[in-house]
Amino acid sequence: MYSFRPVLVFLATVLCGLPALAVEQFEANWDSLNKHETPEWLLDSKFGIFAHWGPYTQAGAWTDNPNINWSNYYITCYNGIYSLNEKDARRTTFEKRYGPVTSGAGYRDLCADFKAEAFDPEAWADLIKRSGAQYAGICAIHHDGYAMWDSDLTAHSAGRTGPRRDLLGELFDSIRARGLKTFAALQHNRSYGHFKRIRDRLQEAGIEGVDLLNPANEDYYWFVGDEAEVTQRHRDLT
Repeated sequence: MYSFRPVLVFLATVLCGLPALAVEQFEANWDSLNKHETPEWLLDSKFGIFAHWGPYTQAGAWTDNPNINWSNYYITCYNGIYSLNEKDARRTTFEKRYGPVTSGAGYRDLCADFKAEAFDPEAWADLIKRSGAQYAGICAIHHDGYAMWDSDLTAHSAGRTGPRRDLLGELFDSIRARGLKTFAALQHNRSYGHFKRIRDRLQEAGIEGVDLLNPANEDYYWFVGDEAEVTQRHRDLT
């Protein structure tokens, strides 16, 4: 099981060989992390592959609005799931499947159904190798706070819900076995801002019953530790 140190979880950055670096070379402070230098192999590489993959990929809604950033529309589908607009396609699609968000149904239900049954890391790695890419990786944590590995820090992760697999670790092992480099993006710092905005919007509208308004869910969705520390770190990075 990969174990990322808490300070690294909140970085919105890209590091190569992340699990080894996190444990062996860096301390949990900014002075140490700021010593990171871009490796020569990355400077010399011409082609790499990066993918966003997570629970949001099964939201199921669709839009043909040409004025919408379609990638963010889907990748941050929770903005629609918790939309004040009851006709938002992401919310209506979600509620047909799980019930009203005002009754407690929420993004965690989508995560629980993210089973990754067809995920074949060997097939992914073979395709990456055939493409000629010299390095590849995925978003280890997107703005939804969902960790794509078997995390010992949060239950909001692939190892403890949904697929109950170390998806990131399996993929990295397969890619590395083919002599390629790996990298991952961790964007959990944005989880706090995204979910806090949604929560504030719901509170201002006087809406009740939504799981994001339950203080018991704050650590699950976005704090992952001490609230004061996370809040300050978010302020430092924004």
